[in-house]
Amino acid sequence: MVQSLSLASYSEAFRANFENFRNSFPDTYLAGEKSCEILGMLSQRLLVPKEAELWHEVIPAMLFGCTSSWSFSFIATTAGLDEVALTSIRRSIEFTCYIAKIVRSKGQNERAKIWRDMRESKETLITFRREFSIPKSFFSEKYSNLRQLLLTYDHASDFAIHANLSMLASKASDSDDELRLSVFDNEQDIPVSAGNIIQFGSWIIESLMADLKQLLQGYDEIQFHLELFRQCQYKAKVEIKKFYAQDTIAPSIRAAMEPPLSYLDTEFEKLKKKHTDYPPATSSPPVV
Repeated sequence: MVQSLSLASYSEAFRANFENFRNSFPDTYLAGEKSCEILGMLSQRLLVPKEAELWHEVIPAMLFGCTSSWSFSFIATTAGLDEVALTSIRRSIEFTCYIAKIVRSKGQNERAKIWRDMRESKETLITFRREFSIPKSFFSEKYSNLRQLLLTYDHASDFAIHANLSMLASKASDSDDELRLSVFDNEQDIPVSAGNIIQFGSWIIESLMADLKQLLQGYDEIQFHLELFRQCQYKAKVEIKKFYAQDTIAPSIRAAMEPPLSYLDTEFEKLKKKHTDYPPATSSPPVV
């Protein structure tokens, strides 16, 4: 992996790393491209918004934010910048959750107005933070299909957003008994990180497909492309496992690529307890 101290060489390394990944892991790259294609299709196939329905107007903007954020997360992780990728995937998850919050509520226009106008007044911002709070306002059974994304959101907060040692974990390596930090991740970590971003994209697409079904044209065609994506995703997993030698693949890597339901249940309960035991001092109960 290229290491340097100048902005020009950083940008050159970014492109070189991305191209090297695309050539070395063609199936994984293709799965990423297919995920990007489907997210783009969702935006293109939305029905013409009804002027009287505010939520019809804000959904396309949210969907664009979700798509662009996921796309950059894949590009960043394949270039060796996993913390940047996690920052972007966290934002993509936010848009996905906000879409679910609006579509699944009875007052869809009211919720859409709260999101659109969150910065207009202190009162609106407080309302937004209460009704759209991630993850606390998504703990009810209504949002049970978002559990994996909520766990990913929390993980990204620890390992990408906040300035702590966890954020630096992917940047450190030992060489000659000396700890070294690099702008770019250890190249051995990049394939599984890319596989994770694809998996996160799969969960995002599944949630969006469920929430936007009534607003999409050509839903069956999108489902056809989704099945093609799943085939690409399977090939990507095989390719990544071969890289790590499947017989000796680390349990943490296998859990990340194929999380069992029991693992998700346990981790989700931990997440709920985390946000119940340590609530903000001035918080109000979240609205579900």
